Amino acid sequence: YVVGDYQTEAVAKEEIGAYIKWYNEQRPHQALWNYTPWQVHDANNKTRLLEALKELKRKTWTERKEYWMDKKSNAPKGPTIVPGTT
Repeated sequence: YVVGDYQTEAVAKEEIGAYIKWYNEQRPHQALWNYTPWQVHDANNKTRLLEALKELKRKTWTERKEYWMDKKSNAPKGPTIVPGTT
């Protein structure tokens, strides 16, 4: 948020301008599928953005699945408890 004690009009313009640049070029927006406004404007192609997002989700899902499968296969094995032998 643009909050500050601006000493001069020039300082205010500089700081507010830097914030607007950050907001449009670096900050992901949920309404834009977590792309920045600059990325959406630069791509100018909704289909391409959605395809990239779909690929990112597929890759993330695969990496998470592999991570948890590896954790499961490397988990320490506890003692086998046979009912009635305690």
